[in-house]
Amino acid sequence: AYYKDILPKAFAILCESESGKKELCHYENVNPQRVHVIPMFPGTIVDLKLNKEEETSILKRFDVSEKDFFIYPAQFWPHKNHYNLLISFKTFNDKYPGVKLILSGSDKGDLNYIKSVVQELNLQDNVLFPGFISDEELYTFYRNAISLVMPSLMGPTNMPPIEAHSLGCRIICTDFPGH
Repeated sequence: AYYKDILPKAFAILCESESGKKELCHYENVNPQRVHVIPMFPGTIVDLKLNKEEETSILKRFDVSEKDFFIYPAQFWPHKNHYNLLISFKTFNDKYPGVKLILSGSDKGDLNYIKSVVQELNLQDNVLFPGFISDEELYTFYRNAISLVMPSLMGPTNMPPIEAHSLGCRIICTDFPGH
């Protein structure tokens, strides 16, 4: 109700992507000439500078090696789609059993359920739950992962793909317009 009241009165509206602009204009019947795109840019994590020894130390702390893991930095909410990622990872892991999946992030109500799914799928040796991680750790994971995986049911603009891309990490993500 707030947006339906405010948006028609706005002189200008800012969106983070062309996809966001298109959706806003479609769903809220906003004049596209008043909507301007200011793209998201990566956070300061991309400006970190760790040497190889520091990165190796972080990888050892989490018992992973360069290019033997996927990273999904997302808080544990249902819309982050961890469940379907685990179902897919199980199929992948059956063929490539040495690969790991790092699921970092804070519990927002879904963590215990996701851990139970890991147990049911017998993936407890391949799925890591480090909790909320530091910028240095995330930087290292981006730079050394096989790929970022981003199966979120929301988007298309999320910070992890922007950061990962900026650090040269490959990305596997949901097929939303704008990704």
